[in-house]
Amino acid sequence: NTPGAPDYDGENGTYRNDGGIESQGVELSATYHVSSNWSILGSYTNNRSEYASTEISEADGTAGNKVAGAAEDVLALSANYFNGDLRFGTSMKYTSDRFGNKENTDVLNNATIVDFNIGYAIPLSVGNLSEMDVSFVVNNVFDKDYLAGGIEGSYFIGAPRTACLLYTSPSPRDR
Repeated sequence: NTPGAPDYDGENGTYRNDGGIESQGVELSATYHVSSNWSILGSYTNNRSEYASTEISEADGTAGNKVAGAAEDVLALSANYFNGDLRFGTSMKYTSDRFGNKENTDVLNNATIVDFNIGYAIPLSVGNLSEMDVSFVVNNVFDKDYLAGGIEGSYFIGAPRTACLLYTSPSPRDR
C-alpha cells in the first residue's frame, strides 16, 4: 500500500476499516426573523475528531491524530430579504484549517466563501405560462482560492467565482 493512499482490501476496490474514530462536538443553528421581509440564519459546528488508538493506528503512528478532512470549526451565516415577487440575499461560510491526510502533514487552509443571489418572479399570461422566475446568482463573490477537499494526497481546488442568470417557469403539471 502506498503511504497516504486509501487502503484497499484485496483487488476489488473495497475500503478496509483500519480502526475507529473518536468524536465530540456541538452543532447549533438559529433563524431570526428581523421583520416580515428580513431573516437572518446562522449555524456553527465544532467537531473534534481523532483516530482512535488501535493496533493499526499505533503501528502507523496515527493514533490521536486529527481525522483527515474534518474541520474543527464551520460557521455559516446568511441574510435574506423577501418582498412579494422580489428576493435577495447573501451567505457566508467559514471552514477552519483541517488536515488532508491521516499523518496530519498536509494542511488544507481555512477559507471563507461568500455568495449572493437576487431574483424576481414575473407574472405572465402567455399560453400555458403563468409566471417566469428570473434569478442572478454569484458564488464565491470575492474569488477566494481554496482547497475544497479530496482524498489523502489528491485535493480538489474550490470553485472560482461563478455567476449565472437563470430563467425558470413551472410546468402546467407543477401548478
